[in-house]
Amino acid sequence: MTNGKDITLFGAIRCHKTRHYIKFLEQLGLPFVFKDVEKNEMHAEQLINLFDSGKLNFPTFLLDGKKLRNPKDDELLKQLRKRGFI
Repeated sequence: MTNGKDITLFGAIRCHKTRHYIKFLEQLGLPFVFKDVEKNEMHAEQLINLFDSGKLNFPTFLLDGKKLRNPKDDELLKQLRKRGFI
């Protein structure tokens, strides 16, 4: 979304870590797509297909194609900067 790049967050709204990441991105003013894997079967399938384990590994970010599963805030910031989102 920024510079033609996309931030996607796969998670579940009941998950406190997912809610943390939503707030984190909103505070940074970054546009993102949230895909609730518990409320949408297609989103769950997309997430399962990202990993060899066949499990719903959430929360997971896709930052312009780069997977990040449950990163610490400093690692997320580092990857957002590295990919030109901030």
